[in-house]
Amino acid sequence: PEQMAALMSDTTLDGSARLAAERKIFKLDHAEIGCAIARRLQVPALYTGAIAFHHNHAELRDVVSDPALADAIYVAGFFPHHLEVWNSADAARLRDFYTSHAAAGKLSLEAYLDRVSAECNHMRTFFDQGPSPRARLAELLEVATRELADDTSRLVGSVNELMVQVASAGKEVTEIREEQGRLELAAFADSLTGTLNREGFSRDAKAALVQACRDDKPFALLYIDLDKFKQINDQHSHAVGDAALRHLVEHVRRCIRRSDLLARMGGDEFVALLTNCPYADAHVVAERIRVEMKDYPLSTSSGDQIRLSLSLGLLWVKPDGRKHALEQLLPAADQLMYDAKHAGGNRIHFARVTGPHAATPAV
Repeated sequence: PEQMAALMSDTTLDGSARLAAERKIFKLDHAEIGCAIARRLQVPALYTGAIAFHHNHAELRDVVSDPALADAIYVAGFFPHHLEVWNSADAARLRDFYTSHAAAGKLSLEAYLDRVSAECNHMRTFFDQGPSPRARLAELLEVATRELADDTSRLVGSVNELMVQVASAGKEVTEIREEQGRLELAAFADSLTGTLNREGFSRDAKAALVQACRDDKPFALLYIDLDKFKQINDQHSHAVGDAALRHLVEHVRRCIRRSDLLARMGGDEFVALLTNCPYADAHVVAERIRVEMKDYPLSTSSGDQIRLSLSLGLLWVKPDGRKHALEQLLPAADQLMYDAKHAGGNRIHFARVTGPHAATPAV
């Protein structure tokens, strides 16, 4: 904390110099640390991208589709953590950015700053230690309903109605937020195995690919399919089939890192994204998953021991500054898995990506 406080209060450091100083001390800057935390918490990709690139306007425009929102995030990055500690270079950049974007709006810089100051003072009241959560909720609801109100009586009625609904549900603000978080997690999780579902994987993987391109770190997509899954369902039961899928997930999680992504794409097909993963390490992980699967047979309630095998497609990518679309990489890894299955199963087919859309296959 002392080192970070010293950096934030040093007026000789502009934004770029402060990031460099953070990396020198902590090995990562605050944007990289924030992005890593956001990914671990499964924050939506829009916010993860905003955290990762709030000091990089060009990258922001790539990950945030709304140009106005990208500009707002970028401008926010100019402001110091302590508003009385301004770096002159950052202040000049902020003024230049505003001047270049505000001509059409015919808004003076002084009027703009006055408006920002007023809004900041207003928003601070929502984050201090004064009113209780219920009081803050009332203020927030009043602001939210003001635009819908035709007159004062309708405004008061709308606020009161919302407050009654919240009170009748017996929920405090924190409970509402927790419930919202649970619903969001459920929307992106597979209910049977607890992995990400297809939508959750797409959200998190796209953010991870942007980070991999930015950091120039290799990654691997591992497509996994359980061999003879239909036979397991037919000979034993669908309950045993479900147990086999959960068994597969437990096994794969033992072999990959907690920071890697694992998702069920449907049926008995799964995909893992191994981030910051050299080619040799990716191959070792895939082979370990394949070989050790037979060493961990599935025990059924009837006492049977079912040995399972897997077909895997491994696509390894070295970004080299290029951006790779998930929509192109997934079908390539999926095809490698199908090639392994059609070759008899219990094997890995892999390929190295050697260009933006090219891959060198191997078995």
